Amino acid sequence: MGMTTVRREEPDLRNALPLMRRRIAAARWLPMGFVSALALGISLGLGYSNQLPELRRSFFRNLAVIASALAVQLAILAWLSAGLSFVIPITATIVWFAGGSVILLSQLSLVRGNDGKLAQRFGFSNFLTTYRFMAIPLLATLLPLFPGNRDVLLLGTTAFIVAALSDVLDGNYARFTNTVTDFGRIYDPVCDIVINAAVCIGAWGAGYVPGWYTTLALARFFLPVGGGALVYASGRTWRVRPTILGKLSVFVYVVFIGLTLLEAITAAPFLADLKERFLMLSGLLFAFNVVYILDRGFALMRGKQNNS
Repeated sequence: MGMTTVRREEPDLRNALPLMRRRIAAARWLPMGFVSALALGISLGLGYSNQLPELRRSFFRNLAVIASALAVQLAILAWLSAGLSFVIPITATIVWFAGGSVILLSQLSLVRGNDGKLAQRFGFSNFLTTYRFMAIPLLATLLPLFPGNRDVLLLGTTAFIVAALSDVLDGNYARFTNTVTDFGRIYDPVCDIVINAAVCIGAWGAGYVPGWYTTLALARFFLPVGGGALVYASGRTWRVRPTILGKLSVFVYVVFIGLTLLEAITAAPFLADLKERFLMLSGLLFAFNVVYILDRGFALMRGKQNNS
């Protein structure tokens, strides 16, 4: 009797996103649907990674640089910590790094064009976004765990400024070099949302910003992510379009956080007065933004119901 060889059918990467969306829609519990969809994306990416040597080299080269940056962050946190308090920030940093690596691996399944050939490399812009993503635990733990320490606040302020500059650089570099990726279009704003929310929570934990402002900020940052995920899971397509109001609210927020950190470092009276003015302006812009996002979300869902 001859031996029968069973050939394993390889998944079609061109259908990766539709397959991931069906995983989300079929889940009984939405968070588990997203976990399942991400796992599918990773498995597809790893299955094809050996067939994409150029992408693999670019990806792991960038990952090595990010790992080095992680090691520096861990060393800083361990040096600043006393007793067992280092467990919290270091654990948060490691978990965050692992999460970022998972997201990067899922990118391997989303780089082919309709012809099935390699369409996009990971790229320097996505590397900048990823480094900003990896810096979130450093920023979020420096503020609430070490209040009142001028040197630590100076370090946190510097890290915040570097993260803000990388936010300006990654998108502009991608557009200037014509290396914009589909992954980057989503990854960049999501990273911005998470890092801004983490810094705001850290500033609130340290007592630098009031609770009402933190609530408004978190609603502004996470409503688009949660609402967009629900719309995507429902099968309706939409395009992410930044608005002037959204950009202005984030810009004023960054200025406000910067003034807050500088005022905590220098204790300058004029900075305290300026900070309070930007607090009210930023809160007002966030409130308008939340109302606008809710209105747009309900309009999208009503459109979906009318078309069904």
